[in-house]
Amino acid sequence: MATQRIVGGYGTTESQGFYDKLLLLRAVPRMVHGQYGRKGTIPAKGGVTISFRRFETIAASTTALTEGTPPSETNPSITLITTTISQYGERLLAVLKSIKFREHPLWTILSQVLKRKGATTKQWKLKQCLG
Repeated sequence: MATQRIVGGYGTTESQGFYDKLLLLRAVPRMVHGQYGRKGTIPAKGGVTISFRRFETIAASTTALTEGTPPSETNPSITLITTTISQYGERLLAVLKSIKFREHPLWTILSQVLKRKGATTKQWKLKQCLG
């Protein structure tokens, strides 16, 4: 948050304020939802859908085994899960009036903000998938 200094009745609002050079840190989520998923890649020109298969849970055995009697049989079922891949992003318009723009500290901070934006988008999508 910027601390403003009141200056005589001339100049623009931006030139009348005092800004601390240190930006405040933002609170960020812990991103725990994505730790347990299966990660992989789709080959180039492989489409935008991917299919997975899984065994469904088999119910617990509630009957004790007895000598001479064969146990009951179960037939595990396989479920097909198909999902469509989505990509998220946008353009960024940023202008800094600096001769040495590559060395300007605001570019470093801006790259951290963009990294956090990507992580926040990923967290939002994971929460959407989990319901």
